Amino acid sequence: VDSTTVFNLQLKNTVGVPQTIFFGGLDAPFELSSNLPVELASQDTMDFSIAFTPGAVGTFSDTLEVLGSIFGEAALVVSGDGIQVNFEWSPDTLNFNTTPIGQTDTQIVELSSVGDGAAVIGNFQFSNDIFSVDSANTNFSVAEGETGILSITFAPTGAGVFEESVTFETNDPNNQFVTIALHATSISEVSGNVC
Repeated sequence: VDSTTVFNLQLKNTVGVPQTIFFGGLDAPFELSSNLPVELASQDTMDFSIAFTPGAVGTFSDTLEVLGSIFGEAALVVSGDGIQVNFEWSPDTLNFNTTPIGQTDTQIVELSSVGDGAAVIGNFQFSNDIFSVDSANTNFSVAEGETGILSITFAPTGAGVFEESVTFETNDPNNQFVTIALHATSISEVSGNVC
């Protein structure tokens, strides 16, 4: 929905004389690259395209009518499905276990594609590089009706309390950017005698 798919087509005048070609019959969400009559020389070809831009979810169909001043008429049935990716995730906040410096803790986010089509996730931006996502998950998709797992790892390099976030992009037009809060505490396990 609200995106465009374009099909490129070619028409050839196979008769021995020039002829005028007329196009018609297509209505939104289909659009022809040119509705004007075209003069096509003998044995010549012309390129044109049909764009499909659905404004709503559903199946759409129409017929392109082509009329030649010599060859008569032809019809091309076109159809397309308007789909809407709908992406959901849980939870909105990840609370990591208290983690010693040099060790790691991993928490998961469930990602679901609950609309039409696969949800595509990628372009992760962390506010602090002590958090990361597995390189295999930096760009991935969740099939329609399925749930995927995103693993985020906390690998502290110093002690402290961290209130950070991760933002990533999706192909859901209503949730193009998703931000998840990351809460973590790191401790030092230094031991020995004080003298």
